[in-house]
Amino acid sequence: MKQCATVCNETLTYCLEQGGEHVEPEHLQAMLDCAEICTLTATLHDRKSAFHKQAMALCAEACKACEESCEEFEGDATMQACADACRECYEHCSRA
Repeated sequence: MKQCATVCNETLTYCLEQGGEHVEPEHLQAMLDCAEICTLTATLHDRKSAFHKQAMALCAEACKACEESCEEFEGDATMQACADACRECYEHCSRA
């Protein structure tokens, strides 16, 4: 989860540098949501919070949405790496 948040934040910077389709509001929102929810979920997990399982379910949803948004940028290695990180986090959170 922490790794996914890091990748999303780094990719967000990349998107801002690229401009154009990379800065469409829905795409940026998906990345921001994913990074924030991954960070929150990791924190709740580390604290052994009673809300951890609910956070994992929400994290899976956010990661899936970000993965799908990033996959739309075919041929862009940075975006594909973000989609891969989100897919991995989605799979992890879905198993919880």
